[in-house]
Amino acid sequence: MEPSHPPLVDSAPRRPSTMRGYEEKVDAAEEKVDAAQASLHTPARGSGADALPFTVAPLIETRGICKSFGPVRALTDVDLSFLRGEVHGLVGANGAGKSTLLNIILGVVRPSRGLLFVDGAETNIRGPRDAASLGFSLIPQELSLVPGLSAVDNITLGLRAGSAHGFVNDRKRMEIAQAIAEQIGIGFDLRKPVRLLSVAERGLVAIGHALAQDARFVAMDEPTASLSDAECDRLFEVIRVLAKADRKSVV
Repeated sequence: MEPSHPPLVDSAPRRPSTMRGYEEKVDAAEEKVDAAQASLHTPARGSGADALPFTVAPLIETRGICKSFGPVRALTDVDLSFLRGEVHGLVGANGAGKSTLLNIILGVVRPSRGLLFVDGAETNIRGPRDAASLGFSLIPQELSLVPGLSAVDNITLGLRAGSAHGFVNDRKRMEIAQAIAEQIGIGFDLRKPVRLLSVAERGLVAIGHALAQDARFVAMDEPTASLSDAECDRLFEVIRVLAKADRKSVV
């Protein structure tokens, strides 16, 4: 049965060569990650049985997070860690608290009780701006894109002079968008208005926007809900690259 949505990437020859090397890139990145993880258990000082192990704190850690909405308890004593270079899936029925937990991490909702740690330090995220400054990004199921703007404009939307990318003019925005397109395998014309893109292509634009904002933690809310099987496979490839090659924490 033919997929109900257009293919994620155009079948034209302009498909970037980096897509053909995805597996090689991921495999090489996985080797580096494995070596780095092995080094976490080498002694930091001293030697032998008295050596103290060197450990790296999780990017995000929740301890005893609770949240109630009036008489309804949405979360109870949630302890969870998100490490760099890992992919997590939150699974549960509607109303189980998946979105509530992410909204607490992203500063949309304040917990009723519990602690949140970022890079090992207790952190009070007072709102979405605090979360964005920490490199936390949400890609909602209903994508927050501007239909009348191009893919380039949507990817670089919100970048300002003085950001990590330096002075941002039209030429710089195109350079940033093209580099991200190579990174995640975007094969369509970046100048095309978002309203003309398929659902899957819009999803890649949303991921590109998160990367342009230097996101370290990328949360995706049901990203496969409107995708075909082939498009899901492509999305999973992109997620693997984000986690293994770029050391993002992806949910």
